[in-house]
Amino acid sequence: MSDENKKEKKNGIFSGLFDRITLRIFAIFSGKLKKSLITEQYEKNREAWKKFKPTLEETGGFIEKQSEMKSFAYGTNKGFVGKKLFDGREMNGSDNTCEVIAVYNVTNYLGVSTHGTSIADIPLLIRSFSHKGVAYKGMFGTNPKALKRYLKEKRYTVEDLKGSKINKANCDKLEKKYRAFIFSAFNKGQNPFSMIHTMCITVCDGESGGSDQLDGVDEAGSKQYQIHNDYEGSKCYNSLYEAVTGYNDGEGHPVYLIAVGR
Repeated sequence: MSDENKKEKKNGIFSGLFDRITLRIFAIFSGKLKKSLITEQYEKNREAWKKFKPTLEETGGFIEKQSEMKSFAYGTNKGFVGKKLFDGREMNGSDNTCEVIAVYNVTNYLGVSTHGTSIADIPLLIRSFSHKGVAYKGMFGTNPKALKRYLKEKRYTVEDLKGSKINKANCDKLEKKYRAFIFSAFNKGQNPFSMIHTMCITVCDGESGGSDQLDGVDEAGSKQYQIHNDYEGSKCYNSLYEAVTGYNDGEGHPVYLIAVGR
């Protein structure tokens, strides 16, 4: 093995270790909210959902802009540390619901599971993760691995890849079996201060992916993969691997990938 290959292998080991530590930190901070707060926020979110849901007709049912979730509540940032993290303001759904949105988008796209389960409802999803999976009272959003657990409980078929296992060969294998995915990525490299964002990927519908695409297939007959709620206009890519590695103009770093089927 050449020195260059040894260096790449060493860097890959450290990179994978960092990714596993990141997921472990989310797991450590994963927990639940007080029942009274969950009930209060569920009632608020049901009202917000009534007003928000009609806007989804323009996006084919997908939530594409987390920034529009300000009317929703998920968790709490009360206290000195919480206020410091959010510059003294109260946290709202535009800050921390990306994982919830990803689950909503993927299940809305797939429809009911093979066992008749339908969970495309934001207030219900927020309530569920508030009971199990909310990270650091919501200030860190949701534990990414809680998404897999939740989908399995709802009888969806799921497979996952972590860190360095998110490579082209493995992504190509998942492409053959699934058409919907959820992935979490650092917004910039492996910089924890750039924060982690979680998104849904589907075979794109053509309209938001460009006029030359229809039903997820371009003029050449190749599948197109669309990221939803990616801050880049819900871009389409030629493969699943290109999507997860191309996020944020290629500056993002994928940490966790879940393939979801009915």
